[in-house]
Amino acid sequence: MYHGGQSMSPAATGGRGGTARKVAPWILACGFLLCSSVLFLGAEGAIGVNYGMIANNLPTPDKVIAMYKANKISYVRLFHPDTTVLTALRGTGIGVVLGTLNEDLAHLASDESFAASWVASYVKPFAGAVTFRYITAGNEVIPGDLGTHVLPAIRNIETALKAAGVTGVPVTTAVETYLFAMFNENQKPEGTEQHFGLFQPDMSAVYPVDFAAGSY
Repeated sequence: MYHGGQSMSPAATGGRGGTARKVAPWILACGFLLCSSVLFLGAEGAIGVNYGMIANNLPTPDKVIAMYKANKISYVRLFHPDTTVLTALRGTGIGVVLGTLNEDLAHLASDESFAASWVASYVKPFAGAVTFRYITAGNEVIPGDLGTHVLPAIRNIETALKAAGVTGVPVTTAVETYLFAMFNENQKPEGTEQHFGLFQPDMSAVYPVDFAAGSY
């Protein structure tokens, strides 16, 4: 998890054990690395949870966001941009960590106009109404072949944000640690990751987690 912008190992009960992969020294130029943990702490000690969407039986985004609010979850991480979800987040005050698709990394890294279009489609129309806390260029691609695209993608996204007049949104990347999501996702590859949700798709709890600030 992270607290106040510093990466730390999460300790959520029922999480997947393991240590973070080693990170190439050059990527530290990104500022800090956001860990792919289900539970993370914002600067005010509020709780955040990943919003996984690899399933065909999930509640509609408006119901999911209402569920976040009802459970006092103050931060959400989106692994890829979804305009329907971003629309549901308007005016909620929920902090958003917005990710790019891994398959878009090479294009974001090599084409400034593509980065500008990405920002124009998924950030600029929602800026102000949606509380963007971070943008992550890629997810768990370091180490790996796609890792070389992360830093130039970050730079192009930063340039696009500045050109669009969007300020105060740091751009970083995400590395693997422990992983959960808001819901069990039935379209993930068969195995344990289908069952990393804190809730069933019918919104019943899988794990008894207290989301009240200060519980972690």
